[in-house]
Amino acid sequence: MKVFILYPPISALERHNNIPSYRGINNLMIPPGIFYLAAFLREHGHTVEVVDAEARNLDVDNILDMIAQFVPDVLGISATTVVFHRAVEIAERVKEAFPQITLVIGGAHVSAIPQQALETSPFPIGVIGEGEITFLELLAALKDGTNLANVQGIVFKIGKGGDRSDASNFSRPLFLGVFVS
Repeated sequence: MKVFILYPPISALERHNNIPSYRGINNLMIPPGIFYLAAFLREHGHTVEVVDAEARNLDVDNILDMIAQFVPDVLGISATTVVFHRAVEIAERVKEAFPQITLVIGGAHVSAIPQQALETSPFPIGVIGEGEITFLELLAALKDGTNLANVQGIVFKIGKGGDRSDASNFSRPLFLGVFVS
């Protein structure tokens, strides 16, 4: 599958709420998880585009242009709580412009409050905790049309219009298989 993995843009002002001691400091937060995930998915045969929109100083229109050029099956956005509003903003725009793309949220915010994260956003699926194996299994389920309830480590919307979330299967053991020798 074609997968676009994104860390949303956020300004230093948004990140630090204009705390004077942080003004003028390069406040970029490197999101290594998106790069680990991209490498893992590539190793398993998926075509992946990975973008740290904060580091590249991209806005939503730039991101939509990149998505239009890549034409992914799945858009995965990683978000901490402080950047979650940007993830929601991007997801809303993507859902409007590219309704065929499956939206998935991952990262610290959805891992901490999975049901609330889905109930307050356009994301139908959230990856909880470490995402490598979970996201790989999720992609297989999406490709094969398998019931998402069989994928460990996710939360997803069910019901009429996807109006409530099902948190029955988000437990997964820690992934300890990524070691470089």
